[in-house]
Formats: sequence, structure tokens, C-alpha cells
Amino acid sequence: MTPTQRSSISNGIWLCNNCSRLIDNDPASFPAELLHRWKAQAETLAASRHGRRHLRPKDVQDQMKMVLGALPPSVQDGAIANVHRASKAALESLDRRFSVETSFVRGESLYTLNALETVPFRFKVPAHRAPEWREQLRGLLDHGRRVKVNTKDVKIEGSDLMAHLFDGVEQGTLEIAPHGVEAAVRVSLRDAATGKDRELEPFAGRAYAGVKTFSVDAQSLGGLLRLGCEHDLAASASDNLNLSFELCTDVWEGGDIRFLPNFQAAYDLFAALAAGAAVDLELFARGLKVCRASYAPQAAADHVRDAYNRLGYLRRARRVADFLNRSIKYKADLRFTAEQHVALAEAADIIEGAHEGKLTSDVEATLTLTADDPEVLSSKVVGELLFVGSDPGPQIDVYGEVVQMPAIEIRVTNVVARPPKKIKRGATIKVTWKPTPQARCTYRYQSLGVPHN
Repeated sequence: MTPTQRSSISNGIWLCNNCSRLIDNDPASFPAELLHRWKAQAETLAASRHGRRHLRPKDVQDQMKMVLGALPPSVQDGAIANVHRASKAALESLDRRFSVETSFVRGESLYTLNALETVPFRFKVPAHRAPEWREQLRGLLDHGRRVKVNTKDVKIEGSDLMAHLFDGVEQGTLEIAPHGVEAAVRVSLRDAATGKDRELEPFAGRAYAGVKTFSVDAQSLGGLLRLGCEHDLAASASDNLNLSFELCTDVWEGGDIRFLPNFQAAYDLFAALAAGAAVDLELFARGLKVCRASYAPQAAADHVRDAYNRLGYLRRARRVADFLNRSIKYKADLRFTAEQHVALAEAADIIEGAHEGKLTSDVEATLTLTADDPEVLSSKVVGELLFVGSDPGPQIDVYGEVVQMPAIEIRVTNVVARPPKKIKRGATIKVTWKPTPQARCTYRYQSLGVPHN
């Protein structure tokens, strides 16, 4: 082959740096005939695409929706799984340093990349987005926090896979989640009044560390409780401990409020926190105790008071539902007014026999005498009165449902009457009953029978 033939474009083939070295170093495995065939196939494929716009991820999604929509429901699940497997294989072939998971949720394509080794790469961020990216990445490095940023107009170098995903999406979001380590947190509460300790169900999650702080994100009671903790590594005092307990009631959504799992444990926790209980923490990572800290808040945080208020509403709603033997569904996003909570609290108090008051005024009652000896009623009488309502009780709102309460009875005790001196058996008389210092009015619903203590 002459120098002119060797340097001719007809003898050239476009290869990446890695493949060109591989072919040059192993000519027996890559003869000229094979290379010419590859070149011809590539040129034929390129010619077939001439003048056509490159497919974008949205184009592929639209085509897949059209195809899957024509399939019987019995085979759609398998077809969708095959699409995800094919996407995973194609994306991983671009960069073997990552494992890829794909999903399509609420109209959005999600790609999860898990690095199998250290992968150096560089972002090229436009100037108007630099402050947002700088703040987010600083949070990752200093505190081990999750990054969530807009990828519009952002380029990436160092990974063909990531470059492909960035270039193929007009508008997207990048999340970088620190891996962290498995962690367990042992929590005990110290009662502010008695000083007694009570250990909670253990929390399990992950611990994350930056150059300035470390943090823990853990859950307990099947995800109902979430503990967040961040500590300044430069300080040893527990005053630098930022601690929060979150109530995650989505796990109860749609459940019968009478049978919600772990309700009492959650209520007891936030009741103790609202009362000023101190918190002792022990953090274990990979089975080893990492640290111990104490936290004694000066006042209950807003999120604690809010959770305690919501659980108080739920406790009273459960009491009403149980009394009426009625199924009421839990709604995690329900917001109730103060007036609705007061009405519910009054109904729960009546059910529990806690709705009573001190009688300070006279009570009039009409009596029909049936005593065998009318002379018995001629002296001072100490007794009790029962007033039975004929109208239904109030309607109250419980988790968006209108609940009709039964009619109310009022029992008046420890009142004194002095009937007329001359009375006959069977006579009807009006008597004024005067309260003693121990006189009380107790309310109850008619179907309850007796007040609950």
C-alpha cells in the first residue's frame, strides 16, 4: 500500500481512543476486511438517518405508550419490564462503573445511578445557576446532605452515561444522595417531673458525615416516627445537637381510626416531649457505639406541639368512634379548626365521664308522690335528679364525616329539698332543690348507660 493509499480517507475509520489502541495492538483479531465491513455498516446507518432529528427520551416514551396501549392488559406488565431491562442494559453499556435502575412515575422518567467505584467527573454549570449549585454541593461536602438541583443548560464531563442523560433531557432534576452507613439509635426519655427514664422502640436508618457535621436519619414503629439529628463536629457540648422527631402518619392513610397500629406509643412520646421530657441518645454504626448525647429542650418545639395536637384530636376521635361502634377512615392531610377540636373534646369528655360541673344555682323539679307515708317527705330531703333530653345530641365533624351524637342525660347529685308540710299520696308538687357544697352535674349520652371513668 502506497503512502497516498494509506492516508486516503477511503482507508480511514473513526474510532475512540480506547478502541483504536485495542485494534492497533491486536491486528490478528481485527483484520482489514473486518474494519472495512464495520465502516460500511456505519456509513449505511448514518446515511439512513440523514436529515432526521435524533430521537429524544420523550420521543421514545411516546412511541412506547403507543405500542403498549395496543397490547392486551395481560401482557403489558411483562412488556414494560422488558423495556426497563433493555434500558438498563443500554445505559450501563455506556459506563460500566455504574449500575442503573429505571422507572416511570407520574409521567416522569427516573434514572438511579449507583457508582460501583470512584467516578471522577466535572459539571459545567452556566453562571446564572452557579450560586444554586454551589450552595447545594457545599451542603453535601460540609454536612452530608442530599443535593437536588435543576439540570437545565448543565453539561457534564467524565462519564458518557451521565453526559447522555444530561444531553437528552431538556428539563430535569439531579439528586445526589450520600450513601451513609447503617445506623441504629437507642432513645430514652427522662420525665421532667419524676426523673424516671423510659426507653423507646429502637430507631434504624443511616448516618451521614460531612467535614463540619454528622447527621442521622432513622425511623421507628414501621415508619410512623422519624428521628432527625445533626451535630456539630467542632463542638462537644450537647447544646450543638439539633434534634427533631417527625410524625409520619401517611402509613395510617385510609385505616380505621379505632385500630391504627402503634398509636399509643406515638401519643405517649409526643405527650412526654410536649411536657418537657429530656432525651438521651446512643448512636450505633455497624454495630459499634459511636456516640452518646443528651438533649434537654427549654420549651417544646413547634413541630412537637403540632404533632401532639394532631394526636390529641385523633385520640378523642378514636374514643367517639369506639363508643358509637363506627368505622371512620384516617386522613393524613386533614386540617381541623379549633372549634371542631373543642366540639370533639367535649363529646369525648362526656363519653369518659369527665364532663361535669359544680352546681351553684337552684333547680326546680315537679314530683308525683308515691311514698307510703307522706310524712317522710315532710322533712329535709337530700337526693339526686335525672334530666333526660328528648332531642338528639349535637352533630360533630370527625375527619370530615358528620357524626350524630345521642341525646344527653344530666344527673344532678347532692341537692336538698324541703317539700310542703301537708301533702297527700299521689299529689303533684313543685319542689325547689338547693345545691349543697358537694352538688355536681354530670353529663352522659343516653345509650352509654353509666359514665366511663
